[in-house]
Amino acid sequence: MGQEETLYAKGSPVFRYSLALAIYGGTLLLYFWLLPAEYGLVFLAFYPVLVISFYFCGIGPGAMNTLLSAVTVHYFFVPPFSKLAAEVISDIAAVTFLVSAFLIALIVKKMHRHAEQFRSALSVLQLSEERYRGLLENQTEIICRFKADGTVLYVNEAYCRLFGKPRDSLVGHKWHPTAWHEDIAYIDAQLALLTPDHPIVTIENRIIAHDGTLRWGQFVNRAFFDAQGQLLETQAVGRDITERKALEEKLAASAKEIEDLYDHAPCGYHSIGADGVYLRINATELSWLGCRREEVIGKAHITDFYTEAGKAQFMAQFPYFLKTGRIDASEYDLLGKDGTIRHVSLSATVIKDAAGNFLMSRGVMYDITKLNKAEAKLRQLMERQSAMLDNELIGICKVRNRVIIWKNKAMGRIFGYGSGELIGEPTRILYLDDASYYALGEAAYIALKAEDTYRTQLMMMRKGGEPIWVDLSAALMPGDGEDSLWSIMDITEIKKQQEQIEQIAYHDILTDLPNRLLLSDRLAQALAQAKRSGQLLAVCYLDLDGFKPVNDTFGHAAGDILLKEIAHRMQASVRAHDTVCRLGGDEFVLLLTNLKAIEEYQVVLERVITAIKQPVVLDATTQAAVTASIGITVYPLDDNDADTLLRHADRAMYQAKKTGRDCVYVYHPDIPQCDE
Repeated sequence: MGQEETLYAKGSPVFRYSLALAIYGGTLLLYFWLLPAEYGLVFLAFYPVLVISFYFCGIGPGAMNTLLSAVTVHYFFVPPFSKLAAEVISDIAAVTFLVSAFLIALIVKKMHRHAEQFRSALSVLQLSEERYRGLLENQTEIICRFKADGTVLYVNEAYCRLFGKPRDSLVGHKWHPTAWHEDIAYIDAQLALLTPDHPIVTIENRIIAHDGTLRWGQFVNRAFFDAQGQLLETQAVGRDITERKALEEKLAASAKEIEDLYDHAPCGYHSIGADGVYLRINATELSWLGCRREEVIGKAHITDFYTEAGKAQFMAQFPYFLKTGRIDASEYDLLGKDGTIRHVSLSATVIKDAAGNFLMSRGVMYDITKLNKAEAKLRQLMERQSAMLDNELIGICKVRNRVIIWKNKAMGRIFGYGSGELIGEPTRILYLDDASYYALGEAAYIALKAEDTYRTQLMMMRKGGEPIWVDLSAALMPGDGEDSLWSIMDITEIKKQQEQIEQIAYHDILTDLPNRLLLSDRLAQALAQAKRSGQLLAVCYLDLDGFKPVNDTFGHAAGDILLKEIAHRMQASVRAHDTVCRLGGDEFVLLLTNLKAIEEYQVVLERVITAIKQPVVLDATTQAAVTASIGITVYPLDDNDADTLLRHADRAMYQAKKTGRDCVYVYHPDIPQCDE
């Protein structure tokens, strides 16, 4: 790559042949001038001519000088001088000279070939380096390389913009002033974990932006070591996660509120599996059992806390529960760890997978110890005082042939009738319809004849037609067996509270879509179904592009309108058995099930993407439009558990963001981590 490149590669043939003749002529003049004609080894003096000619002028000029040199030496410097006479020794020297010239030509040609290959490789390397530097400079992520002592070796333009400093004021100095002083010890401790076997560590810490504000950054630090394992330098690739941190804090606060509502409700909540073992339980019910959560979840059977009578009752009712999918107001004596007995009312429904298979129960338990004791006392009073008890809390009526023949004040208050009403009226006027009236009559009177008592919870109707939930108990009165005494308690508010808690626990407050908790249930169900059926399952992680500008420009209220509308559109675009879930902020997950071919999810996503892109009306004069970056992973092509599938879809979504947004990216194992 020096002067020889200029002469050999760029020189014209006329120039190169002329230069070769000049070299030959100059050498001949020096020979005549410096050496006598009788000087021996005359061919040796012309070997430099050959090397220089072949190397700098090329094969043709070199061959020309070889022939000229051979003829000149033989003619002028080999006795008899100035004659072309044949001599054995001189002929051998000439042949040797020509063979050597041929070998020199081969060597020089190979040298030129290797030089050309070296120049080509160096050019490619320079171009690659220029592209790599351009790539680093065009990244939106901030990139920094630093030595083991923290001295900065390189920063990209995004790094300079974030911290508001020119590159020369950062390179050669420590990185520490850019980090919040309270986080430096933590950062150093995390960097100290880097080893040749574990060269990557991700750190989230606070940084000081150019305007002096504290922001959160996430940095993927990759260390480079020499052959002896000594740290050479570390490259950090970071991004601003301040908005994500804020959303995480809001999500944590929301989750804490939901957890508080679930755990500290005035009733017990639990779920059991098909084997009767606890899968979930709230704090209220745990306090009744007197156990820690880790003693119960996955270990204790629900009947471990029942009396012997309760165990027998459960074993008799559980198959019926699995068959019908629900049980209402079933009463048990709950036995706590310390021996405390509570009389409880248990209502439960079944959670099934997409194929209709049982996954778990969803049960609510009320401590009705006081109510049960009141009923026991009431029965005693009925026996002692003809069961004529009037009170304001529990409605009581005496019924013969399903006609009310006596009632107390609470009965009229609960159902909205005056003091002179209801007496002599058929009980049908208290039911919503004929079906519920006949169903209760069939169940209740059979139970009364068999056990003398009956209890249930059902919806009845007030005088004005308003439905109410009641806890209804009945007992046969002494005598001919035709009279029964009914006690009724209005539990409408308790039912509403129960429904609200269940809604809050499993749905997003803003969009009413399933939340992360319900998504976990449905994803587990879908995976189980996919394994049995052999069908495909697509997990789509979706992030709205352009949502933050809507929030920043038009306010959070407008952002909420947009999120609710987008949620509604996505729900309308998927199939009946698919799930649309909001994780928080502008992140959603689509769970597409029962896919017979991989192309099926594409059809659904096309509808979703088209719906999202349509402008959203924020108010009478304002519209906004967003797009979506979607990451997809497909089971069983991605044969992993539920949490891993979500992470893979999340990684694919971030790759879609990096690819240019408003696109769909399918996960494959070679894509980088989300935070890279």
